Amino acid sequence: TRNSKLIDGQTEMLSEIKTEEGGVIAVEPQSVEIPEFPHVERPPRVYQDVPTPLPAFLYTVQQKVQSF
Repeated sequence: TRNSKLIDGQTEMLSEIKTEEGGVIAVEPQSVEIPEFPHVERPPRVYQDVPTPLPAFLYTVQQKVQSF
């Protein structure tokens, strides 16, 4: 779940979040947790004749690194 940490195999909800500026923001406890939905396995999709772009480094010459 979001805003949780793992302690000795148990998930515990965080009570505060540290900000980038060094401050602390309190987290309000949520009484209702959203239930997880089941994973539905689907057959793979194959798209015929769909162009796949290649990155330039795969088909162009790269300069060697030199130091002076």
